[in-house]
Amino acid sequence: MILPATGVRSAGTIENPDYPLTEELITSTLKSDIDAGYVITRRKYTRSIHRFTMKWSHLPGSDVAEIQAFFEAVGGAAGSWVYTHQLTSTEYTVRFKDDVLKFDLAVPGPESSEGAGDGGYYSGTIVVEEV
Repeated sequence: MILPATGVRSAGTIENPDYPLTEELITSTLKSDIDAGYVITRRKYTRSIHRFTMKWSHLPGSDVAEIQAFFEAVGGAAGSWVYTHQLTSTEYTVRFKDDVLKFDLAVPGPESSEGAGDGGYYSGTIVVEEV
């Protein structure tokens, strides 16, 4: 499940992202250059965080509308939720990496009967990172 239920449709109904699913493991390292040409390093934090990048090239407008509603409901990068990895079913507490959500209209199409500007197919990327 990419996002929890937003009330628009039941949870887990958003189309799965395209492959490859990108997963990054990030550590923070402090580095100090020494006059003799050495570099001293140490970890800044004791834990690493995961970052997930999900891309769609042909996402229905109704799914985009649901993602946008969720993005607004959690306040962009301010809110967090439990993300379940599509392949491993591992749960992570994540937030949006940025306060910008961008989808491009790839194929125009008619709106649904609800008419919320949800016609056509979109391409876009969401980046979430562990809290």
